[in-house]
Amino acid sequence: MATTLLATTANPQIAELENVFGEATKPIEWLVIAHNDSRMLQSLSSALNGESAAILEVSQDNWNFHKELSDTIDWALQQGDIKNLVLVGSSQAGGAESRASLATSTKEDESNYSKLLAGVNRVNDENRDAQERFASLVQQMSQIPVVHNRWSSDKLAVYGLFYRAESGLFLAYDAATDTFRPLVSN
Repeated sequence: MATTLLATTANPQIAELENVFGEATKPIEWLVIAHNDSRMLQSLSSALNGESAAILEVSQDNWNFHKELSDTIDWALQQGDIKNLVLVGSSQAGGAESRASLATSTKEDESNYSKLLAGVNRVNDENRDAQERFASLVQQMSQIPVVHNRWSSDKLAVYGLFYRAESGLFLAYDAATDTFRPLVSN
């Protein structure tokens, strides 16, 4: 059972989590905090089919692990039987740092291949920057006291997933090695 919660402000409603926990037919074991990308959320819901999970949909621009979102995670971990905490970011998250800009070339002799290569390099640079910001957010989330305590005592698994919107590929973030690896289904 995967339940999606909609949060329209920077302060997710703990009352919404209370409702989901109260309606669950079995203990919720997965708390997933995900950027509000519809294609990504559809993939997540499919992957969590059959699991007891709550998906909290919050724009990545509003992830602040020093304020309300931290309180929400703390509350959920104190109330539920959550064994897995997943943060799911997207390469298409807003914010000035991750927005693409229009670049035009004035060189008339620039070949199409050069333009293509320049575009690929720009997208790669943007994705690398977005992944670095996401890695920082996973690290911040793992420092929430209740998360850190449960994670370090092996009572909670913490995962970071980064969605590459242009390819539909998920990358798993390993906080211990500060690396990403593609998740590929067999």
